[in-house]
Formats: sequence, structure tokens, C-alpha cells
Amino acid sequence: MTVTSGEQSGKWLALISVLVLADIVSGVESMMIYSAMKTMITLYGDGASVGWLVTAYLLVSAASAAIFGRLGDLYGRKRMILIVLACAVIGSLISAMTKDLTVMIIGRALQGVSGAIMALSFGLAREVLPPGKLPLAIGILYSAGAIGGTGGMVLGGILVDAGAWHSLFLVGAAVAGLSFLFTAIALPPGAGASNPGKIDKLGGILFVPAVAAMLLGLTNIRAWGLFDSRILLLLAGGAGLFAIWLRYEWRHPDPLINVRLFARREALTALLCIGLFAAGGAQAMQLQMLFLQQPVATGIGLGVSATLAGVALLVPNLTAVLMSPVGGYLVSLRGNRFVVMTGFLLNLFAWLSLMVFNDDLWTVVALVSFGCMAGNALLGVGIYNAVISAAPLDRTSEASGVLTVMRGLSHAIGAQLIMVILASSTITSPMHGGHPAPSGYLTVFAMIAGLSVVGVILGAGLKGPPRSDAPEQPTASPHSAGAITARPR
Repeated sequence: MTVTSGEQSGKWLALISVLVLADIVSGVESMMIYSAMKTMITLYGDGASVGWLVTAYLLVSAASAAIFGRLGDLYGRKRMILIVLACAVIGSLISAMTKDLTVMIIGRALQGVSGAIMALSFGLAREVLPPGKLPLAIGILYSAGAIGGTGGMVLGGILVDAGAWHSLFLVGAAVAGLSFLFTAIALPPGAGASNPGKIDKLGGILFVPAVAAMLLGLTNIRAWGLFDSRILLLLAGGAGLFAIWLRYEWRHPDPLINVRLFARREALTALLCIGLFAAGGAQAMQLQMLFLQQPVATGIGLGVSATLAGVALLVPNLTAVLMSPVGGYLVSLRGNRFVVMTGFLLNLFAWLSLMVFNDDLWTVVALVSFGCMAGNALLGVGIYNAVISAAPLDRTSEASGVLTVMRGLSHAIGAQLIMVILASSTITSPMHGGHPAPSGYLTVFAMIAGLSVVGVILGAGLKGPPRSDAPEQPTASPHSAGAITARPR
């Protein structure tokens, strides 16, 4: 029986639709909680403890992206997506059915496993779709996280204002449960490794606490202080454990995470680019929320309400959602190099312009929308496409997961650096004390512009337009000719 192109396109559309819903779950789970933080701090009276609702999610999310990505490569990505979605449902229900903050944090930690969904979705898309359709699919899937995050924050705000903050978790459970159902029914089984062999358990055991310790230290610098003994212990211990893990995986004949992949120029360049992007341009929304609400009398900022700031920033979010598929299309036409360099150039233009044109709301929104967020969308799609194209087929989700871990760590570094810069230059007048001075904001804008310049230079090292006759890279195991072989121990 001959399958027509229309039937084939229908199957691909169904696949992408189901994966989009799964990626929306990750965005909803990660962002919706922010709408309730102020209410919960008031309710529980302990901002540090309530903060663990975010921290627990971030720690698990960062570590799970690479681990579950690799397990998906080995045992089937559909199977791992179902497991991850089941964890998200259970975690959401745990948080919804308790008023005990500790139990709620445990539920949030389980929800954090959903951070692996995007890497698994990318791997499954590459496994099933023709190579020519993959870049656009990556763009669409990348935009789904932004859709979930934006929708989650808006819906979360409505629920919190209605006095129903606890129902945030029920919404998360419902979205994850619906995605689980559609994934189970509509997704193809997905192929795992023909012979997974013995799993490198030690590689996973060392990796998780190393990443968690570094991320925990980075996210608490502002609260505890950079030279607090706990921060130094977490950062030094995490970095030391990470170095041990790196050496172990480099020498392992069949590593859980093939770090030797990132010895390839394309993969290493993508890793460095995601770090620059996460530390710089990816800070746009959080930084602009602060900037828009800064009192005008301080000499910089627009003094708008939190509500108006949130509404105004919906435009940049929508821009990112729309530009992500465009980025995928441009990758197909012009290659990763063009898309990544264009993304960094848009960032550079926007942040330099914001240093001069920052006294009108709609000018700022336009620059953030068509410079920062359009550039960010192109960067995310171009960088993930670059590392996916560099990875063997049977390591796709793992490579995407490693990129996600790098993004999380770099985002934490960038956020802390920005807060240090803003805090080091504050208004000293009694009326406006506690607000960052104009020089602080301008220094941050210049810093992100500088990171964008470095990104343009690095992006020039990525691959150009794909050849129409270039075959898809064959599946390779660590022992095959197409793989990166490890040194014997």
C-alpha cells in the first residue's frame, strides 16, 4: 500500500502536535509558580523556604535533562517522555493535595523532571522526521516552551487574583495528564539502542550532585553572599566533583554522557554559544520587568505598575513564539551559522540601543521584542540545531540535554552577575534608596552587548548552508566507526 505525501504530512503534523503539547507542559510547570510566590511568602511567612519551590524544580530539571535524554536514546524516547509526564502529574497532585510546604517542595522536585521533555522531543523528531523537515520542527518545538511559560504566567496570575493559588498545581496536573494521554496514543514507539548493554551508573551518580551543587551555590549567592562558607563549599565541591565526572566519562569506553562529542568543533561552539546566550540575552525578560518598574525619578526606568509591565512584555513573548519557527526555516535555507550570528547581532543592536533609547515604554517594548526576543528565538533554535546536527543519531537527546544543563548553569551565573552589578551602584537618596542607579543598568546593558559580540565571533565558526545532497549522519554507537572512541583506561 502506497503512502501518499498528504498522509505522510498528516502523520508528521500529528507527531509535532503531540510533542508541542508535551513541551508546553514543561513551560507551564516551570513558570506558573512565579505568579503565586508573593502570596505564598505572605501565607507561610518564610521567603527562603518558599523559594525552594523554585529551587527544587530548577535543580532536578537541570540534572534530569541530560540523564533522561540519554536514557531516551537507549531505551526509547517515547517511553521516557511518558515516564517524565507521569512524574509531572504525580508531583503536581502531591503539591495540590497538601498545605505542608515541605511536601509541596517534594512535589515540585518531581515536577522538575519535566525539564527533560524538550531534549527527548528533539530526539524523537530527529528519529522520525526527514532531515529536511527537522530544523523547522526544532523551531516549532522550541517555541512551545515559550507558549507554555507565557500562558502559565498569565493563567497563574488570574488564579492567584481569584484566591485560588492552590489550583495552579491542579492545572499543571491536568495539562501533564492530557499530554500523557495523547503521547501514549499518538506517538510512534520510537527506537532505543539495539543493544543498550550495561549502563554507566557511576556517570549518572556523579553528574547529578555535581550539577545540583553548582546550581544551588549560584542561585543562593545573593541571599547568602559570595564569600559565605556554604557558597564556597557548594561551588568548589560541585566543580571538583564535576571535574572527576568529566575525567571519568572521557575515559569510559561506553559513557552515559559522551563528553568527547563536545571535542568536535560544531558541538563545542554550540556549547559555548548557549553559555553566552544564557548569561546575556536570555536575561532580557527578568531584567526588563525590573527596569520597567524602576521609578522615573531615579534617572532611568519607566515607573509602570507590575501589571502593566507584565502586559507590555507579552508582546516580546509573542515575538519569540513566532520567530522560533522562522529560525528553523532559516536554518534549512542558510544554515546554523547565519541564524546564530543573526541572533547575536539582533541582541547587540537591541542592547546598545537600550543604552540610549530607554525613556519611552513602547520604544523599549519594540527594542525588546524585535531585537532581544527575536534574537533569542533565533539563537535558541540555531544553537540546538547545531548540536543536534553534530551528534550521532543515537545520542541526540543526550546532546540536547547537555546543552540544556549548560544553559541552566550559565543563566544562573548571568543572573547573579547582573544582580551584583545593579546592587553595587544604587541610588542613595532617602526617597529612592534601594533602587539601582542609571550607571548600573547601563553597565548591564553594555555587558550583554559585549557577550553578544563574542557570540557573533564564535557563531562564525558554525556550519553554513546545508548541501542538498548531504546525507543524514548515520546512527553510531560508541564502538562504531562514526562514533568518537574513548581512550582505554
